[in-house]
Formats: sequence, structure tokens, C-alpha cells
Amino acid sequence: MIKEYSIEYAHKKNTSKEKIGKKAARKKAAKASGKKLSVVKAGTCKYKKDSGEWIYEVKFKNGNYKYEYEILAPTGKIVEMERKYLK
Repeated sequence: MIKEYSIEYAHKKNTSKEKIGKKAARKKAAKASGKKLSVVKAGTCKYKKDSGEWIYEVKFKNGNYKYEYEILAPTGKIVEMERKYLK
């Protein structure tokens, strides 16, 4: 059983303050995780600056797993994802 899974994608730095919105960020996380949007909405979605880039940090739980996605706010590109087993 894999208890933790993490990927960080190489990408060109984007410092634009434009944003896709929390709703679109949650939809991206739901699609990438294969979970229902209602599951993702039960978690948190924060707009913040990380390493000079504006991102959405989407966190949610489903079953025995915790998911975390970092999504570039201007483009909606997922730049980091993590899945952790909780028990």
C-alpha cells in the first residue's frame, strides 16, 4: 500500500495577480483527484502567495486520505499535488 504520494511539476514562474477563482480551482482539484466536487468543496481553498507566485491551495479529505493541490491562480495549472494516508 502506498501511504504517501507527492508530485511537483516543473513550470515557468508566473507572478501575475490574475486569478481563475476558487470555484474553478476546486473543479481542477476534483478532476485531477477523480473525486466529486462536493467532496472537494467540503475542504479548504486558500488564495495565497507562495515563492513569489499566486496560487490556490486546495485541501480536502476523502476516506482515509488527505489531498492537497497547489494550483496557479492565473492559469489553473496544477503545480503540486500530494495524497497522504491518514491511518
